[in-house]
Amino acid sequence: MGGNFITQSESQDVSNTRDNMGIDHNLASSDLAPSAYMSSNYPDLNFSAWDNSDYSSFSPNKDCIETNYNVSEGVKVFLTVSFVLTIVVCGIGNSLLCFLIVRHKRLRSVTNLLIGNLAGSDALVALFSAPLSLHAYLQQDWTLPSVLCPIVGTVKNVSLYVSVNTLLVIAIDRYIGIFRPLRPRMKKTTLGVIIALIWIVSILVTLPTPLKTRVVMFRNCHTGQIQHQCFELWHNLLAGKIYVSFITAFEFLIPFFTMGSIYLQIAMQLWMHRTPPGNQTERHREVTFIRKQKTIPMLITVVVAFFVCWAPYYVYQLAVNFAMDALENYSGHLALFYVVESIAMLNAVISTIIYFLMSPNFRSELTIMASSIFGRKCAGRSRTSDIDKDKFNMPNNTHSNISQGRNGYIQVGLVRKSSDQTAEARF
Repeated sequence: MGGNFITQSESQDVSNTRDNMGIDHNLASSDLAPSAYMSSNYPDLNFSAWDNSDYSSFSPNKDCIETNYNVSEGVKVFLTVSFVLTIVVCGIGNSLLCFLIVRHKRLRSVTNLLIGNLAGSDALVALFSAPLSLHAYLQQDWTLPSVLCPIVGTVKNVSLYVSVNTLLVIAIDRYIGIFRPLRPRMKKTTLGVIIALIWIVSILVTLPTPLKTRVVMFRNCHTGQIQHQCFELWHNLLAGKIYVSFITAFEFLIPFFTMGSIYLQIAMQLWMHRTPPGNQTERHREVTFIRKQKTIPMLITVVVAFFVCWAPYYVYQLAVNFAMDALENYSGHLALFYVVESIAMLNAVISTIIYFLMSPNFRSELTIMASSIFGRKCAGRSRTSDIDKDKFNMPNNTHSNISQGRNGYIQVGLVRKSSDQTAEARF
């Protein structure tokens, strides 16, 4: 154990600090039992100072903890940029996407509502958890009210699991749409039940976070200063390992391989078969050709982005829980944690960009909104929007028009005599 760095007068200062922070005075020494999972959330503490056979005698007022703060300025810049991008792009972008879905009834398809659920969960963590987490990471000290400690972690984890589970439901819905094209679309009431179940399951999986997270106070052996950290305390190390293994399996590995398998089958269906089963018309052949050129890249991008961004995070979690001794001896493990945390946060940014850039409906609505806000007609609106086509004068007869657009993709136009409207098939 570390030496005694606190005098009797200093102990009173520590007590006052605990009063101001709202830290529980009844925190027993056994509550400070080290665990692999708590060090994975805030790995800046060297837990070798807490010997498992002797931690019952640990007192935050008398003993100190060895800490390692080997974080380069480059890592701090990367951390800051990643979180700021998440706050700005993901927070504003996903909030705008949810606004468009709520405002325009025609955008409330099954897929769009699921994307809205995904966007809402991402916006929640971007606007609430991300700013507070960034503050704590850069300060390397929890100076916020202690009541926020369990809330920040809970919101972050619930949002993550809602996003993963929603992506899985979207993949299943797209699979049904491709392989069962004649099957009736999901009813909105059924979709509402599914979305509710997604949130319920995600909250239940996250229950250990609010139950075990609290602010812990300790003295830094190097600086002699009192510090505070927000920890998820697992007194039973085996239980912590089981929980992390469960989360890794059911909220990362299984969803990823399931989505990968689904999208692989969809890609093979679209590339190997020119038309969906039971639809052999020329129009469907052209639509299928367009779809496989536009849909497959988006599907691959979503899955790859999910895996690339979250794989390092979960590998780090497993390493902390099952190879803590090796990781503890690595002086840059805090910097490593910051890097994997930053990459994981960027997944929400990438998802936001993907859905805006590769969804014609959201892109066209955004163009229309920008046009109305800035008081000018945005260029390209007539090519990208399939919503306000009735404003254009169309020939009063029915025919189909297949032409090569400026973007290199085939455009299929259908003009209906009854409504004098045109519908442009764009994917």
